[in-house]
Amino acid sequence: MPDESSVLLKAIDEQHMRLLRGEEAGTVEYGADLDPALQRLCETVNWFVASCNDAHVFIRSLAEGNLDVSPPPHNLLASPFKQLQANLLHLTWQAGQIAAGDYSQRVYFMGAFSTAFNSMVEALEEKRQTETLLRESQARVKHLEG
Repeated sequence: MPDESSVLLKAIDEQHMRLLRGEEAGTVEYGADLDPALQRLCETVNWFVASCNDAHVFIRSLAEGNLDVSPPPHNLLASPFKQLQANLLHLTWQAGQIAAGDYSQRVYFMGAFSTAFNSMVEALEEKRQTETLLRESQARVKHLEG
């Protein structure tokens, strides 16, 4: 019959493997009469599992395009994705500003995407200027013809 520490180590291994497979992991159950060092290990594993599960939910929501999801607080695993969420929220706001005619918006925080986005905004601004000149020219021609 395996001893209690072997059973706990197997349970810890199972939960870690679940996390590595991208599955939600569960907590490791342990008794109150367990050796204090093993209790601390189980508590740490359970905290880690909860952090991974919370980060996974947050990241999955971002991947699905849901920017309104609240990031898990004090979660180092989710930290880079919190910044990504903030950048995407700002980018969404900027796209709305451009749709409303503000072509001064520029993006500087997303590498090659920034270059493409800024080129698009510049092309839209140029198109707007060309259309304005065309309308003005048409108005002058009508005025001269009249």
